[in-house]
Amino acid sequence: MLSYDLIMVFGNLELMVLNLIESGIQSMFMMRVLFLRFRRHLKLMIVHLKQDILNCNYKDPNEKSIYVKFSSRARYYDKIFMSLGVLTTVSWYLMPLQNYILAWIFNGTMILEYPYRMFGGNQLSSVEWNIIIYIYQMPLMIFNVLYLSSYGLMMMAVNHICGHLAILSYRTTNLTIDYVLSDKSNTIIRHFVNEHIKAVWLTKIIIDGFHVVLLYELIVTTVLISLISYGILINIENVEAVEIVTLTLFVMTMLSLIYGSCVMGQFLITESENLASACCECNWYNMPISFQKSLLICLKRSQIPLQLTAGKFYVYSCSNFTNILKSSMAYVSMLRAVV
Repeated sequence: MLSYDLIMVFGNLELMVLNLIESGIQSMFMMRVLFLRFRRHLKLMIVHLKQDILNCNYKDPNEKSIYVKFSSRARYYDKIFMSLGVLTTVSWYLMPLQNYILAWIFNGTMILEYPYRMFGGNQLSSVEWNIIIYIYQMPLMIFNVLYLSSYGLMMMAVNHICGHLAILSYRTTNLTIDYVLSDKSNTIIRHFVNEHIKAVWLTKIIIDGFHVVLLYELIVTTVLISLISYGILINIENVEAVEIVTLTLFVMTMLSLIYGSCVMGQFLITESENLASACCECNWYNMPISFQKSLLICLKRSQIPLQLTAGKFYVYSCSNFTNILKSSMAYVSMLRAVV
């Protein structure tokens, strides 16, 4: 449908940009919905999270405060993404109506376009049919909210993993010789290994379930940021205030989504490195030789950081976020030079 519309508007750069933006967004939604529907990883992730939360045993208030900090951070980012996403969705839906009202106020050409492009063009000759279809497309905004909800669920799972790694680091750093001797050292090592295996296993579920989706979203989002930025430059030259505001919100939403993935990946890397450092910083030199040998094995495995990847090869991190921005701005420069 959008491919047919792209052919119909071929030659009009502004309409082509809008078509590609909508095509990219809708394909991202469909890709995530299909993967969530037909793959079992989401169910496994939710079941594991539920069991892990119910079975949390904190040994002191500091451990509970550590986990609460990571949970609060997940809710904080989720509120930002949801608020920005809902605001962008509503602004995009109301953009044609705002243009229609402004044209009516300033005695311009009044054309009520559809908020989402469809087969056969983006407006009909009958105003009544345009109003009906405009109202008919309103439920499509729900898909945007559902997409952001699934994104927030993945963020909550990653912060849950980071919280457990932080608690494990705290317990390892505060190990004392008296505690090791009073409790069997094998029990401590077994607990360390089990908790770390849980974090590794849940990370693997997230990567196996979302790596294809994350790779596709990474490619599409990078291109969309460049297209939307170029669309903003076009509308600045044409002095289209409504389009400028809407497209600015859109590019901010895209940037926040890709930044959220990079931040989640950075959190995993940081907490994995902190766990390895905790094994080195504890009082291992005062522990029994058998405990030191077991701890050395744990240290060796913890030096392999947990990572959030796209396509199982592109690592999300704060440093790679700058590379994504560089790529998007390079595409904008290419469009300005070629067109």
